[in-house]
This record gives sequence, C-alpha cells and structure tokens, in this order.
Amino acid sequence: MEFDARTAAADAALCGDLWRGDGGWALLTELCDRCHGRFAGTADERRAADMLLERFRRIGLQHVHEEPFTYPGWRRAAAPTLRLVDGGQEIATFSLPGSPSARIEGDLVDLGCATDDDLSRAGQDLTGKLALISAATPPRAKAMHRDEKIARAARRGAIGVLWMRDAPGQLAETGGLFFHDAPPIPGLAVTREDGLRLARQLAQGQTIRLAAVTHDAPQEMTSWNLVGELPGSELADEVVLIGAHYDGHDIAEAALDNGSGVAAVVEAARGLAQQRGALRRTVRFIAFGVEELGLYGAYAYAAAHQAEFGNLRLLFNLDTIAEPGATKGVATQRRPELRAALEAIGQAMGEPFPIDDHLSMYSDQFPFVLKGAPAAVLTNPDAPRTGGRGVGHTTADTVDKVHRLSLKLSALFSARLALYVANAPEWPAQRWSDGQTRQELETAGVRATLEMEGIWPWPSSSTNC
Repeated sequence: MEFDARTAAADAALCGDLWRGDGGWALLTELCDRCHGRFAGTADERRAADMLLERFRRIGLQHVHEEPFTYPGWRRAAAPTLRLVDGGQEIATFSLPGSPSARIEGDLVDLGCATDDDLSRAGQDLTGKLALISAATPPRAKAMHRDEKIARAARRGAIGVLWMRDAPGQLAETGGLFFHDAPPIPGLAVTREDGLRLARQLAQGQTIRLAAVTHDAPQEMTSWNLVGELPGSELADEVVLIGAHYDGHDIAEAALDNGSGVAAVVEAARGLAQQRGALRRTVRFIAFGVEELGLYGAYAYAAAHQAEFGNLRLLFNLDTIAEPGATKGVATQRRPELRAALEAIGQAMGEPFPIDDHLSMYSDQFPFVLKGAPAAVLTNPDAPRTGGRGVGHTTADTVDKVHRLSLKLSALFSARLALYVANAPEWPAQRWSDGQTRQELETAGVRATLEMEGIWPWPSSSTNC
C-alpha cells in the first residue's frame, strides 16, 4: 500500500506538534480535579461533558454537538452496612452500581472465582446465601467479567454477593452490575484482605452469617455522547471514528479509566485539526457516555448510526491507555483481514507496531462489533503485567498513576493511525452482514456469555450459564 507525499508531510508535522505538546495532560488533570469521577447521572458528568464540548470547539472541530440517550441508571444513597451476625463486627464496604435497595441476611458461601468447578463444589442451590466471589481469573481458565460471575450466583438463588478484589493493598473494587438475564441482587465490595479472611474461616469449617442493608435505587436517566469531526477533503462520507468514554466511577478520580483515554482522543484531535487539509476522509471524534454501567453510550451511538456503517472504515477505541510502556499497538477485534493494511501503515510510519486479533466485550468498541462494523482497540503491550485491572475501579485510580509519556505516545499513535487510515487508497475491512457477525461471535466462543448477560442479539431457545 502506497501513501502520497501529502500524507507523509502531514505525518511529519503531526509528529513534531504532538511530541512538543503535553499529550493531553492539562485536560486530564482538569477533568479529574474539577469533575472527579464523572459518574453517570451526577453534576460532575454534566460538567465534564460541557468541558469536552468546549474543548472540541476550541481546537477547531466542526459539527460539534451532543447526542442524548436514556439509560437505566442508578443513584447511590446512604452507605450500606455489612456485619457479622455473630458478634456484630462490621466489614467495610460500599455497594456496586446497579445494586438494589435491600435488607438481607444469610450464610456465606465461598464461590472462589465462580468457575464451573467452583460452582460444582459449592452446589447448584445457593438459595438464601451470600456468595463470596473473587475478581481473579485462575491460571488457564476463561476470563469472566464481573457481570457473568455475579449473575451465575444470582441465578442459583444467592441473595447477595461480596465482590473481592484480586490484588492486595486494602482496596475494594467497584463496577457496575447490569446483567439483563438474572435476578437483581446487591453486590458489596470487600478488600482482598477481608475476603481472604472470610474464606479462610469458611475453609476451617466455621459458619459465617452476614447481614447487609443497601439503600440504593435504579432510576432512568439521560446522558450524552459528545461528537465533533474534521470533514474529509475528498471522500467526506467515508469516516474514521476515534472514541473513548469520559465517564468513570464515583469512588475515585477515574484518571486511568478513562480520563487518560478521552484526554488522548482530544489531543489527537487537536493535532489532526492542524493537518485537516491533508485528510482525504472524515475523522470523527466521540466521547462516549455511560460506559462503566453497561456501554450504554456506545450502544446508543451504534443503534442511531448503523445505517452509516457501510462507510465506516474503522472505529478505534481508547480505554485505560496510559500505564507505563512505550509500545502502542492495535487489537483488531477478530478482523485478520486488517493485518496487511496495518502492517503497511506501520511501515509508512517508520515504526511497525504490534497487531493482534483479540476480541474484548467490555469496552465501547463491542456494540460496533455487534453491528458488524470494523473496530479496534489501542493496546499497550509492554505495560507491566500485574494481573487484574490494576488500580482501576478503586480509590487509587488517581492522576499520579498516569504515566505522562505513555499518555503522549497514545495520543500521537492514535492521531497518526487515524491519518493513515483516512488516507489509505484501499481498505480491506467491510461491514459484516448480520449472519456473518453472528457466525464470527459463535466462532469466538462468546455466545453463551452474551446469552447469559441477556445481550445476544439473535433469538435463542437456550440460556447458558
């Protein structure tokens, strides 16, 4: 694949501009300091939306607007309580978003990581029990999302779940409970240390009876996807879409997840705006709302814009992108036909980058995959592998955890990739048909999980768990 001299010149200018810039650091710190976790349904979320729209306009994007959507939201009320019935000692906790208001009491059962083997050991009937579940994934086991694990317990009769973080440090981990095909039950976060102590006592044959009270409630809410673009000079109807979610959780600043992603998108947009005349196709930028509670913004955008997906070259998603590590790569979401084109782009950049075909169901690219659109994710292959999600979804997800050079390199890589995808003379990835999308997902082995979560788009006579 050959690129013209105009593209090469724009790339060189883009590299100099973004390398001399701050990589989005000023915007990131402003989002975290002024808008905190930007949790869906709060004044902080609206403040962040206004800030990002103003920034889109300031850097020169066109057609800047917000697209509202409604979603089944959740409002945190008074702090929950969790205590041992025998002795009355309280265990520090907070409720997971999506937890209903409830007053429960029952014996605790250790479900480990909620694998098939763990469930077999615990027995199929968990009626009236509280389940202790670890966020960890055992060696060589299939990784399971929080929703899948907790839904497995709920469907077997559990009345509540203690969600145990898989890393030490006296941190409890938050995350939404918005599975669609299981009874709603309270989820209560506990530290690894508290969870392991309870598990140890259960293993010693002790009976642990717990009482918990939660006060939270679901509520229909409105949020916004934030959109701006740089129209192409020749083929404006063909689009490259660069996106990141701007919401986070209410217990922390949500700096890595995902202040880093949205800051890098805005910085990439700023750089590309200076090279707008070199863009043959439109590059559109989107800050998605309400990712953390169930990808609601991305689902809303994909539903509203699916008629345009025949002209969508690529949706490129940035989520938690500024951990230490200089190497940036692309995960193509089961699109092996993209490899040769991306390798050619890497050669044109003068810096070949890692490419893999890993499918992820739990960030904003996935609703696009379900609609058959070509989608990919920015990866950080040489980030330290610590297991789990690091400090994400905890009170420790603060600005000081963001690696400034990694943030800058993410913005630079994303802007350069968008330039080359917009200007590539041919592009191998087309929108899949509905039947092809279904077949690809079945081949990927995710049908059972999507059915369990109630989001498998096609009628099915079976429900797997």
